[in-house]
Amino acid sequence: MRKLQLVVFLLLLAACTANPAEPAAEPIVALTSTPTATVTPANTATPEVTPTEASATSTTIPTIPPELLLTQTVTPGPRPTQTRTPFMTGFGGADPVAPPAGLLYSAPDGQTYLVDDEGISQPVGAPGDVISPDGRFKLDHLTVTELATGQIAQLFDGEGFLLDWWLGNPDWVVLALFPDNNYSCYLTCGVPALARLDGSETILLSELGYNRQLSGPLAARPDGDGLAFTLNEAAYLFDFATGVRELDLAVYGFPVESLLSHPSYDPAGQRIAWAAYLPTPDDAADYSSGILITTAAGMFLNFIPGYQMSGLDGGFDPPAWSADGQWLAFQATSRSIPLWGTFVAEAEAQTAAIANVGFYPRFAAGWVVVQNFDTAPFGYLALSTNGWTQV
Repeated sequence: MRKLQLVVFLLLLAACTANPAEPAAEPIVALTSTPTATVTPANTATPEVTPTEASATSTTIPTIPPELLLTQTVTPGPRPTQTRTPFMTGFGGADPVAPPAGLLYSAPDGQTYLVDDEGISQPVGAPGDVISPDGRFKLDHLTVTELATGQIAQLFDGEGFLLDWWLGNPDWVVLALFPDNNYSCYLTCGVPALARLDGSETILLSELGYNRQLSGPLAARPDGDGLAFTLNEAAYLFDFATGVRELDLAVYGFPVESLLSHPSYDPAGQRIAWAAYLPTPDDAADYSSGILITTAAGMFLNFIPGYQMSGLDGGFDPPAWSADGQWLAFQATSRSIPLWGTFVAEAEAQTAAIANVGFYPRFAAGWVVVQNFDTAPFGYLALSTNGWTQV
């Protein structure tokens, strides 16, 4: 009996632990990405996609409608003619501005360009060339080129450089010559000469000698009929009618040891202000030097004594005239005010007043403008009409 019960128990236990029947396995469909077909302008075929090996069944790819395919072919047109890009660009977001015809400008590469009638910039000058203020000529040492025609003229043989474009007489140019290429100088030097810019005429203002070089700045008369200059501190005047002649300071009652330098014509071209250097006794109360004013023909007009200009080495500017010709500003010092500075005087007065401890005076709209280096390394400007104002 016990054996029968044991057999029944084992049968029941086997029935409870048996695994249920599993359902039939369904095929697994792998999710694969469909490659994107590359469409070219000439390709209208439907791209084919090959299923990967992991796919149990193939996936149907929809057909792309023909109207959605890129079938247009773009044919490039003729290449536009290249032109030089105008140098003028917009500022502050403004649109670029085309340069006007006839505009002359220098580019960062050192070249000089001239805008032609079609608005294209044409190179007309190399680095180191000098262009006349009216834009007509280019000067390379002693060779001049007319920009409109390209005509070239050799003004002088040898070496030299530009002294001044004569604004009052724009057909002429003032040069300094080094005929034997053996001239040395500091700031100003060379033998002065005149030349027509077309090369048709030249005038040598001094004989060619080492001791006949300029000893200071040359002044050109505003009306175009005169020059004032110094050769080894001796003063000379030139005009086309009488040529070159030396000023005799003894006529003014000055000692023979007196020297002149740094001439400056007034705006009308009728008077010249000179820096005058007179011998000064050691026990003198003040300098004997000062500012000499003559007519354009060299006749004495006035002398403002007591002021020593900054030196004969060219390291200062000539006296500056006001626009109305009534005032002079000059860089000097005096024993009563032992400071280098700018002095201002009436052209017909005998004394001057110190304007500021500054340099390089200029008149601008009734104001005297000087540069001052007290606030190193940056300077400031001092302006004045009736009083002196530091700004």
